[in-house]
Amino acid sequence: DEYARHKAAVMEQERQKLELDRRTVDAVIMGEQQPEADHYMAQDRTSTGNTQGEAWREARDGGYFEYRMNTGGLDSLILHVRCRGSEANNQPCGLELLIDGKVIAAGDRFKGADGKGLNADGGTLNVECPVPAELIRDKKSVTVTFRSHKGTDTGKILRVRLLKPEQNAVNPE
Repeated sequence: DEYARHKAAVMEQERQKLELDRRTVDAVIMGEQQPEADHYMAQDRTSTGNTQGEAWREARDGGYFEYRMNTGGLDSLILHVRCRGSEANNQPCGLELLIDGKVIAAGDRFKGADGKGLNADGGTLNVECPVPAELIRDKKSVTVTFRSHKGTDTGKILRVRLLKPEQNAVNPE
């Protein structure tokens, strides 16, 4: 019945959230003062807001925002980004994602399956980008930057996490 399907879906969402939390080395919730201050945020030409109960930050017209994130001393990590696209469905996504100044992902990675802006249906997207080992090897922290191109925006970024890969996520306890 409908209630059983809803309950199963909620339980699966909770299971996925717990698994994500277990794999998380460091995380920042965008648009919230304390997490951003704790991660030494720097920014230019950004705005913040709240949509459907989730805080966000976006940069526009060549702006950026960045955070200092802990690597846990690991040399195999995944950058996990929870985001919404541009308000205009056909507006190009101008997002570049950088680790210590090196681009690891760009706009096309942050489009919905239909190639349009991510929030055409009001939804969000979770994108995972492997971090090249040479960018994190022997580092305790890295700077993660979200940068927009001139005349575009990054879309609404809700959260960023550095994750252990699934095969390294086993807790020895």
